[in-house]
Amino acid sequence: MYDNVIVVDYDGVCAYWEHGFHMWMVSNGYKQTNTGSYSIEDKYGITKEKAYDLILSFNESAALRKLAPYKDAIKYIRKLHEDHGYVFHCISAIPNTHDMYEARMENIHNLFGKTAFERLTLCGPSTNKQELLAEYEGTECFWIEDLPKNSEYGVAYGMRALLLDHHYNRDYVCKEPEMFRVQNWKEIYSHITNCW
Repeated sequence: MYDNVIVVDYDGVCAYWEHGFHMWMVSNGYKQTNTGSYSIEDKYGITKEKAYDLILSFNESAALRKLAPYKDAIKYIRKLHEDHGYVFHCISAIPNTHDMYEARMENIHNLFGKTAFERLTLCGPSTNKQELLAEYEGTECFWIEDLPKNSEYGVAYGMRALLLDHHYNRDYVCKEPEMFRVQNWKEIYSHITNCW
């Protein structure tokens, strides 16, 4: 049932949410004050509450439908799907509303075609995906994520985690033998097709 499934995060893995959000913030008069942080409040020098409101406004905007692909994601996601028969299950930390689901699916279909992504699960703005990953326990599915904590949850369930390198996770050291840091989708493709 899961032999050909690759489980992925979306923002920062398949699409470039951070860039889309930054361009939207600039168009609304905000300036980035700290480029090294993951948290929006630190990045733009605003309160946590303001950051939450702005993230929600961005995710409810038309910009969510037009996110750019992350690096070389289009080429290698399509190759994994079309040449090797993999399908993708996406777990994404944006609010689980009908409008956001439709916007995210439109973005997925526009970037990756209509058949590569078999499932999309929205888990709300929480970055904790532990409960949703329990479904894949013991499957040895590949799990591609940009947050170390979520990568570790996948490993705990017997998944093979690929942590996509970002400025906000560079201090993290992959200690588990089932977890590798990768720079781009070309490396992801190589890991998966060579079945490390």
